[in-house]
Amino acid sequence: MTNSFFFSKLMKKRGIGLFLVFSLLVFDGGYLFGQNQAAIVSPTDAGTVGYVYDGTTDGFTKDPLGASTSGIWTVRDISSAGKNDNILILNLKAGETFNYSFVAGGFADSTAHSFNATGNTLILNSGVVGSGNTGSIAGGVSASSAGGSGDANKNTVMVNGGSVTKEVIGGLSSGGAAKENTVIINGGDIGTAGYAVYGGLASKTTSTGEAAGNIVEVRGGTLYDRIYGGTSVKGDAVRNRVIVTKGTVKQSIFGGQSQAANGKADYNTVIIEAGAIGSGKAGEGIAGGFLDNAAAAGTANHNTVVLRGAPAINETFISGGYTSGTGTPNLITGNTLVFDNYTGTGTTAGSKLGKINNFEKFEFILAKEVKNGDVVIRATDLTLGTGSVSAKILGLRFANSDSVTIHPGESFTLIQADNNITGDVSTNHNKVSGYQGTLLRYDLELAKDAKNLVVKVKAAALDEKSKVLSEAFFGGAGILIDGFDFVTSEIFDGSLGVVGSPGGISSGARYDVFGAFNGGKTRYETGSHVDVKGFSGIIGISSKVELESADLFLGAFLEAGTGTYDTFNSFANYADVAGTGDVDYGGAGALAKLNFHGSPRGNFHMEFLGRMGKIKNSFDSSGFAGGLYDYQIKSDYRGLHLGLGYLFNFRNAILLDLYAKYFWTWQEGGSVRLQGGDKVTFDDVNSHRARGGLRLTFNSSAKVKPYVGAGYEREFDGKVGAKAYGFNIEEVDPSGGSFTGELGINVAASEGVALNVGVQGYLGAREGVTGGVGLKVIF
Repeated sequence: MTNSFFFSKLMKKRGIGLFLVFSLLVFDGGYLFGQNQAAIVSPTDAGTVGYVYDGTTDGFTKDPLGASTSGIWTVRDISSAGKNDNILILNLKAGETFNYSFVAGGFADSTAHSFNATGNTLILNSGVVGSGNTGSIAGGVSASSAGGSGDANKNTVMVNGGSVTKEVIGGLSSGGAAKENTVIINGGDIGTAGYAVYGGLASKTTSTGEAAGNIVEVRGGTLYDRIYGGTSVKGDAVRNRVIVTKGTVKQSIFGGQSQAANGKADYNTVIIEAGAIGSGKAGEGIAGGFLDNAAAAGTANHNTVVLRGAPAINETFISGGYTSGTGTPNLITGNTLVFDNYTGTGTTAGSKLGKINNFEKFEFILAKEVKNGDVVIRATDLTLGTGSVSAKILGLRFANSDSVTIHPGESFTLIQADNNITGDVSTNHNKVSGYQGTLLRYDLELAKDAKNLVVKVKAAALDEKSKVLSEAFFGGAGILIDGFDFVTSEIFDGSLGVVGSPGGISSGARYDVFGAFNGGKTRYETGSHVDVKGFSGIIGISSKVELESADLFLGAFLEAGTGTYDTFNSFANYADVAGTGDVDYGGAGALAKLNFHGSPRGNFHMEFLGRMGKIKNSFDSSGFAGGLYDYQIKSDYRGLHLGLGYLFNFRNAILLDLYAKYFWTWQEGGSVRLQGGDKVTFDDVNSHRARGGLRLTFNSSAKVKPYVGAGYEREFDGKVGAKAYGFNIEEVDPSGGSFTGELGINVAASEGVALNVGVQGYLGAREGVTGGVGLKVIF
């Protein structure tokens, strides 16, 4: 795709006109600014000026620079009330020079006014901007004098190639604030010594305009001087960000800079992920907040510096807050240094970071390569806290791995300083906690001497809250168990009278087509408990085969179910926690039943049912773990039911069925990966239940048959076992006894059609009520 095609699409999408200029622009001195809509400067022939769309009545002009006033070249209508949403794209030939001292996507002349420059964009793809001691670029400029106070907000500069001889500025205001501007460096050469990159710059010396929320991203290229996420000369620099993911920065990096006497450089962030930082000269560094010439009342607080991956940091200092003045501002409160899987300079033999200071908090996410005896980070000096403020280690987190990284009894040096470690760590007798992923917890002990901060591993174990993962897995098994009871009771037990039921409404027909649905809520006691709410349905067909001594019923069915569950857990050291989940399943099964002929007073009956299918279980832990424990797992399931009973017939008025039943429900285990990287492996679930009981069916008429039943059930297994990092997660055990009861009525709605309504209840290890409606059609 050509540049012209890409940008024409971009402009049309934004409702902005676009005209490609194919001419070489080489001018001496002055300024160039994008105007009203969009311009692409794309030279081909030296000495000519091409057409630039400028939003005027005729649309195009041969004079895109307008008139020269006091040696400053400008685009038409520069004094209009604000310059917004302009785009200027520079596509110069390699090595060609665009010889302007300042080039901007949009310019607002705010002399004695408050005109803003908002949403402007400048893109440099190739060529050279400026020469010698000239040549700066900006996304948007609000230039003020004589009391003007315009802002420069939400402007953008993108450098994809070429070079800029001086500054690169996302948004520049010389009378107001510079907020939410962005600079993205993808390549090219930026600046010379003394000329920096600014995300946002509020430059007026008589204004307290903020530099806030600005961003500089370095994704490639070479920057020869400093980077400032945001700078304010007389105001505060807050919530700015600098991110380096590739490329070279020859000097220092500051998240936010305030040059005001009592300014604030707070809540700024610097993230270094890759690339090369610094040239090894004294005074170069990385700081979250920079107070330039600040007095005692200034603050550089609550800033964050993140060192991630393997950047090459050439012995630069690392500071939360930094000052070049002689005052004593607060440079430490709330500042945080994060080492995130850091394997850069600190682990390269003979190379190290500079001085580390002015951080109240430290966070460590250790790379999985760290092992017993290693030195993780090297520095020239380390200051832990300042004065009466001790540093806080918020915790050590080991990088994701499926096994224990550091074992009890082992140790490693967290930070080693060539010269000295001063200050102290605020801990409970030097005890700190360590984590791996979300689940594995380490008990650690710190030992500090003059040059080493050493971590000793005392113990490793799973967080006790991990039991909720097994509870959640059982939530799926509980819905399968409830569904299995529904299937067998509807098919065999007389509540629907589908297949050869002792009390059901039967006929001499060859086939019965049946269907039913059921819903309810059950609680399983598991050491804590799991509440299951489900809805199930079946549809099937059966046929009777008459044998010499018995009637044999054979059939097949399809089943499906859906439901939700809630887990509840209480812990000695934590508040109660709860999670929720969703379950869907579907499968098929086969059935058989033998009704022996016996005598008019009674007869034996035997039954068999098998089922198989798939189940999906999705667990949501947002209620207590912010989603860190969430998982989804798909499993196979199987089921087997065997039953034996004897039916007593009391004068054809009351039927008493004494029965014994066995249920096996199996759910396949499997592995899941949690958001924190933990691999959790669940064992298969094997539920073995036996139930004995009785059922009374009242033959009050040929068409209406009420029934009532009671029994006792015992779960012998059903445990859910799981492991993470080689440790067993606390087992979920639903075993125990429960009393069961049922009540319902079976009605012959019309010839060949039977309808049933029934309810079942449980009390004990399993508690709850379910109810269902079934329909049978005979043909």
